[in-house]
Amino acid sequence: MKLLNKNIICAFFKTNYCLVFILSLLVAVDTFTKFYLNSNMNFSWAGKVIISILLFACLYLFNKRIFVLVAILFWMISFGMALNFQNDFIEKVSLFFEYVSGIMFFNFLIVNNNKNLLFKILLIIFTFYTVTVLTAWLFEIDYLRTYNALRFGYMPLFSSQNEFSFIMIAIVVFYYKNWLRKKKFYSFLLLFLSLAASLIIGTKVIYIFLIVFVNCILILNFHFKKIILFYVLLIITLFYFKDYLFLFLENKFEIFVDLYHEKGLLDTISSLRVSFLQDRLICQTSNMNHVEYLFGGMTIPCLTEMSFFDIFLFFGCVGGFMYCYLYLKLVLKKLSLDLFGLVFISTITTLSMLAGYYFENFSSQIYTISVLFIFYYKPTITPSQNTNKKV
Repeated sequence: MKLLNKNIICAFFKTNYCLVFILSLLVAVDTFTKFYLNSNMNFSWAGKVIISILLFACLYLFNKRIFVLVAILFWMISFGMALNFQNDFIEKVSLFFEYVSGIMFFNFLIVNNNKNLLFKILLIIFTFYTVTVLTAWLFEIDYLRTYNALRFGYMPLFSSQNEFSFIMIAIVVFYYKNWLRKKKFYSFLLLFLSLAASLIIGTKVIYIFLIVFVNCILILNFHFKKIILFYVLLIITLFYFKDYLFLFLENKFEIFVDLYHEKGLLDTISSLRVSFLQDRLICQTSNMNHVEYLFGGMTIPCLTEMSFFDIFLFFGCVGGFMYCYLYLKLVLKKLSLDLFGLVFISTITTLSMLAGYYFENFSSQIYTISVLFIFYYKPTITPSQNTNKKV
C-alpha cells in the first residue's frame, strides 16, 4: 500500500493547510534571514526551495500544459547555462524558480481557490509589516533602519529594502482595494497606516509609486476642476514652504540631493544603475556567443539590477520573450483588470526597469500575485455550473 497516492496529494493542495503553510513559511524565512543576514545560514534559500517544490508539483498535477511550457523555458535556459558554465548551476536554477514563482503561485491559488482565507492571511502579514515599520520609526530602532544613519528609512524584519519596496506597494493596493470594497472606518485606518509606513520606508521606488497612486486616485474620483484646484493649492503650498522642504531633504536625504546635482534625475532614481548599465552589459556579454544571446547564459554578478531588463539577460532573447508571453498569457490575461489595476501593474513594471528587484524575487511576486488574485481574478463559470450553484 502506498503511503501517499495521487488523490491524497491533489487533495492536500486544495486544503487550507497548504495555503497557510506556504505563506507562513515565506514570512518565517524572510524574517529569519534578516536575523542571520551576516552569517552563512540562508533560511530564505532553504524555505523557498520547499515552496518551489510544492508549487512545481501542483503545476504538474493540475495543469500539464503550463507545466510543459515552464519545463520548456527551463530547458532553454539550461542550454544557455551549459554553454556558459561557471560552476554556479545551482544558483542559476534557484534564480529561475524565483522568476517563475509568480506564474506557479497564481496556478496554485486557482487550484486552492480560497480567496477568503488568502485575504485573512494577507491581512495578518501586511498588518504585521506595517505596524513593525511604524514602531521602528517611532522608537528609532537602529536594527530596523533601511539604510545607515546617513539616509532616512525604517523597514520591518526583511532582508532587502529593494525587494520590500514592491511588497509595500502591494500592501498599499491591498488596503486601498479593501477600503473601496467595505468602506469601513478600520479599513480606512489600515490604508492610512500603510501610506504612513510607505513614507517611512525611505526608498525611491515607494515614493515614486505614492506619487502615481495619489494622482491616479485624484483622476479616478474627482472632477477636472477639483483636480486643477488641488494642484494649484499644492504648488502654492510647496512654493511657500520651499525653504523648509529643501532643508528637510538635505537633512534626511542628503545622498539623494548630492547625487541629483552630480548625476541627474535618472541616476538618482536608479541609484547609479543607468551610469553603470554599459559596464554591466559589457561584463555580461563579453564571454557570450550567438547561441547564448538567444537562450541565456548570464553571469549573476553582472546583472544590471534593473529587473525587467535582466529578464532578457537571464533567459536570452528567445527565452525572455517566451517568459513575458507566459506571464501575459497565464496570469495577466486571466485577470479582470480595471483602470487602477492596469496602473498598478504598469507602475510595478516600469519601476522594475529602473531600480530594485521584482521579477527575480520570490516574496515580491507572491504577495503581488496574491493581491491581484483576490481583487481581480474571476473564474469562468459555465451555464451548467451556474445553475447548480447554491444561492
